[in-house]
Amino acid sequence: MNQEEKKYQELEKTFVTYSDLCTVVDLDKSADREKFVTLPSSGRELIGRYIFLRDMENTITNISVRESVYKKLRFVDRDLKKINPNWQLVVAYGYRSLEIQKKSFSQQKKILQKKYRNTQDLLEAVHRLIAVPQVAGHPTGGAVDVLIFDQEKKAYLDFGTEIGDFETKDVYTDSPFISQTARKNRQALRQAMLTQGFAPYDGEWWHFSYGDKEWAFFYKKEKYLFDQKSTTAVSFVDKYKNLDKKNLNEKAVRIAIQKKGRLTEETLKLFEQAGLEIEQDTRKLFGHCRNFPVELLYVRDDDIPNLVDAGIVDLGIIGENIFLENKSSSQKIMNLHFGYCSLVLAVPNNSPIKTVRDLRGKRVATTYPIMTDDFFKNMGVDVDLVNISGSVEISPLIGYADAIVDLTATGNSLKQNKLVCVQKILDSQAILVGNLDGLHKDKRAIIDKLVLRFNSSLAARKYKYIMMNAPRQILPKIQDLLPGLKSPTIAQLAGLEDWLSIQTVIEEDVFWETVEKLKKLGATGILVLPIEKLIK
Repeated sequence: MNQEEKKYQELEKTFVTYSDLCTVVDLDKSADREKFVTLPSSGRELIGRYIFLRDMENTITNISVRESVYKKLRFVDRDLKKINPNWQLVVAYGYRSLEIQKKSFSQQKKILQKKYRNTQDLLEAVHRLIAVPQVAGHPTGGAVDVLIFDQEKKAYLDFGTEIGDFETKDVYTDSPFISQTARKNRQALRQAMLTQGFAPYDGEWWHFSYGDKEWAFFYKKEKYLFDQKSTTAVSFVDKYKNLDKKNLNEKAVRIAIQKKGRLTEETLKLFEQAGLEIEQDTRKLFGHCRNFPVELLYVRDDDIPNLVDAGIVDLGIIGENIFLENKSSSQKIMNLHFGYCSLVLAVPNNSPIKTVRDLRGKRVATTYPIMTDDFFKNMGVDVDLVNISGSVEISPLIGYADAIVDLTATGNSLKQNKLVCVQKILDSQAILVGNLDGLHKDKRAIIDKLVLRFNSSLAARKYKYIMMNAPRQILPKIQDLLPGLKSPTIAQLAGLEDWLSIQTVIEEDVFWETVEKLKKLGATGILVLPIEKLIK
């Protein structure tokens, strides 16, 4: 081993490792609500421009990072201009999807796996080049790859190597085998980033992070700030980034609901029953409540979990199937008892497949790949999962798949496409979800009142108020039949000592059966009324 390689090995001993990052386990959930912002791609101040990695360019056109990271990077750009007014900080890479991180890690792992027999040693070796996905910083939106552009010279500063050049270990920050100019430029960049609280990774002179596990380990923080997010959680933000500028009440609780779909009508009906007077704007983008501090945002149902997770809205009403498919980090608050449906595994009527295990090695089509993958993994059955959009039911008919996993409410769609259910995977209904961590106490109080209203309205749907006249001697039998919420209300009929007036409530599910039994016992003048609210 030559002197150069020995020096590299000495430097590698100081790098943060995969094992180090595994010791950071606690997330600050309130901080993780922070939004993403898109960096400008032109101008004389801070810009974002894909340079050496372009695997996110088709998904997110401009580089995105967490809002606080963006603000800190602007201060770094300001500090660099104090050294040289022509310098400009350029972010060459920011947020990266977890899927792409996993793919890149897997590719590098295949290259190195022949050199390492021990799995842990292999993981550590790959981690120096491509971070292990579960601890990687780029998918959090907190890690960035940066360099400096000289606007007068129209060139990037000399850093000793090209950004992303892994053919040489001179990319190590403290490599002694680079020029004095390159070393000076690296130190200037590093100091500017450290001043703003970024953590460096010494295995790459260009990589710095804020808020992720690497940052928490470097600064010995008890919690890390940013967890990894799906691409949709980042890309959708542009659509709603100007929401704060809309004419909305900042102190009101914001609720995202489906703009158009099977849950919309029932959701608005629930608000009405809860006594909320909602006025929609002309474009049906926002709903303003006249008599309660809530504001509605009408959006695509797939966007709701991401909006809640990011803290752009406080609450969301969504099908539980969408909530679980998105692996939302928000909290399920309550079931809303409408929008019932089921996620089922189905095959053609004439298929020889009768059980889940019969699908081993077969093709399964679905628009719910995450829940479907989890289901088959839990069952220990390997299938070829095909993620498609549109009419999943026709996949077996055209020979595209052997089975499907899809949502059904009545089962009619399955029958029409000559499919039969093999197994139910999930029962779903509309649910109220919220991102309550770190929420201001005033908004928490509003949400508590809203949940009380919803619960009372939903409870009222389950019962009927019933009044009747009955002979005194059958009272014990009626009490056995009608326990009500507690005991029935009983009063004597005027002028009739042997007759009583009885008032109570009956559950909707057993209403007709109970009324028939009351008539047989001798009750008369049975009057039934709906219940508007029921507070237990």
